[in-house]
Amino acid sequence: MPDVTIGVAAKELGLSKFTMYRLPKTTPGLYIYGRSVRVNVEELRQWAREQAQAQVKSLGEEANDSK
Repeated sequence: MPDVTIGVAAKELGLSKFTMYRLPKTTPGLYIYGRSVRVNVEELRQWAREQAQAQVKSLGEEANDSK
């Protein structure tokens, strides 16, 4: 999917536009051109997947450490 607007990306990802605008400016898949913001949905999905896997892994390690 090519770069799309925040509204289209939010609908595609099932998020609110408010949540999309709160993403850090350095988020992969988020491109800011002056006042225009474009989103590469596939890149953003991949980044979110990696973040979730890292968080699950760290939570699993914390659970193992507390035993």
